[in-house]
Amino acid sequence: HRLVKLAARRNLSSNVLSLISKAYFEDAQDYSDIKILTEIGVKAGLDATEIARLFAGDDFIAEVEQDVQEAHQLGIDTVPTFLFERKQAIIGSEPVQVFLDTLNQAYESWKKANTTLGNMEVKKGKSCNADGTCEI
Repeated sequence: HRLVKLAARRNLSSNVLSLISKAYFEDAQDYSDIKILTEIGVKAGLDATEIARLFAGDDFIAEVEQDVQEAHQLGIDTVPTFLFERKQAIIGSEPVQVFLDTLNQAYESWKKANTTLGNMEVKKGKSCNADGTCEI
């Protein structure tokens, strides 16, 4: 998790996550091994010295602990879990269509909540519209 946080600072987190998945699922490697994580980080584009400094220190420990606590509070105990606007989740491997459908639903929900009146409770009485028509 700390390596992913470091990679995110360099816009390389997707690369690191892909390589971690490959290491575990395809190559049967132990991705908790610092040597393997260092190789993954370097392949992703990070500097080996920076990775060594990361593992020798305590950078990102608090952030990772906070992420773990938040996941626990949300009931997330499985990887991968994809969370959308904290309203929808995909747990585990699903077909592309499930992702597309969920993304579209999340977008529609977000759009509704982020329109001009989307966050207000509106009671509408007799009024005039912008085009000049009035309900009297």
